[in-house]
Amino acid sequence: DRVAAAVQRQTGTGVALVLDGAAVAHGPDELGLAAALAPMTAALGDEVVERTLQGERYLLRRARVPGYTGERALGAVFFESLDEALATSRALTRWLSLLAVLGVLVAAGLAWAIARRLSRPVDRLVEFTRTLAAGQLDARAPADGPIEVQTLALAMNAMAGELARSRAQLAVQERLERELEIATRIQTSILPRDIVVPGFTVAARMLPASEVGGDYYDILPVEDGCWLGIGDVAGHGLTAGLVMLMVQSLIAVLVQERPDARPAQLIPALNAILHRNIRTRLEQDEHVTLTLLRVLGDGQVYFAGAHEDIVVCRAADGACERVETPGTWLGVVPDVGPAMPDASLQLRPGDLMLLYSDGVTEAMDTRRQQFGMDRLCGALAARRELPVEQICTELMAAVAAWTDVQRDDVTLLVLRYLGPAATA
Repeated sequence: DRVAAAVQRQTGTGVALVLDGAAVAHGPDELGLAAALAPMTAALGDEVVERTLQGERYLLRRARVPGYTGERALGAVFFESLDEALATSRALTRWLSLLAVLGVLVAAGLAWAIARRLSRPVDRLVEFTRTLAAGQLDARAPADGPIEVQTLALAMNAMAGELARSRAQLAVQERLERELEIATRIQTSILPRDIVVPGFTVAARMLPASEVGGDYYDILPVEDGCWLGIGDVAGHGLTAGLVMLMVQSLIAVLVQERPDARPAQLIPALNAILHRNIRTRLEQDEHVTLTLLRVLGDGQVYFAGAHEDIVVCRAADGACERVETPGTWLGVVPDVGPAMPDASLQLRPGDLMLLYSDGVTEAMDTRRQQFGMDRLCGALAARRELPVEQICTELMAAVAAWTDVQRDDVTLLVLRYLGPAATA
């Protein structure tokens, strides 16, 4: 018993000597396991087997007693509780499982905290986009959180600033467009309408390159004929249109005051006012090309001022004559009197006189070729038998068909002299 107790104490394995199926020696055995194992030893071999005793699993192995030669059945049985052997492993497994659960919980908590930290700036950006969508373009997103979110916030703030500036520019553009619409209505409303000049038929067309054109034309009937004006303000757009309105108003006043004057007598006063308004008041470096014509009932035409050549298409043979316009540009110097002579030409019954702006002759096609004077004269001669309204319409259509992109204002004025008898 002492030897069995020592073995059990040092190895943790119980030992029992079994003689003829009864335990004759064993270590401490408070549960009476040796007595319970003894009947089983006869069926045991040298291999390790598992048995359940008193509700607990045991590992058993039988061994011979060294040096025993007797006839009786004597053997040694080693036994160990399997449940006790696995208790440490089970406890370790439970601890590992507990640690795993705790790890998962901690990881979930950390993930939630990180997600909240990341999502909070993103949520603020989402709210910022709703603010922008509501039209509050002066709002700004807080640039905090991860570097990627900060970069996105800065980009969105820059975008909001660009949208605010674009809105302001759009408001200015809309205001300018409204002003241009008003200016266009004013410009078109002062163009001559229902023109009646005894002894003549007159038609005119103007097609601005922008909302407000810089071309000028006017027809002012007076006793014994009429006054004609054709001109072009440098450039086009609102400023050119404003100068054109000045020219129209000033010529109308000057003609009303002196209907029997010669063009060279009126242009110096017109130039002096234009020079003061353009150079001093508007502070613009612009000029005006203008030809002012006094057409008499006998077909005599007096003209002054530098503009495009006057084209006269003779009724007799359809020949087109190009008459140069003398003088200088207006608005450049204060006094143009010495450089503004009168010139004249004579119309015969049936003759056509064509006035135009450079937007007609300088119109370009896709090959960058200009419409030119030859085409203009040819188109006029081919239509000389038509009414002036139809001539004007078809000439404008020919220029439009030739033009790739309209870059300048286009103006045409066609006058046919009917003769002295028609004047009466």
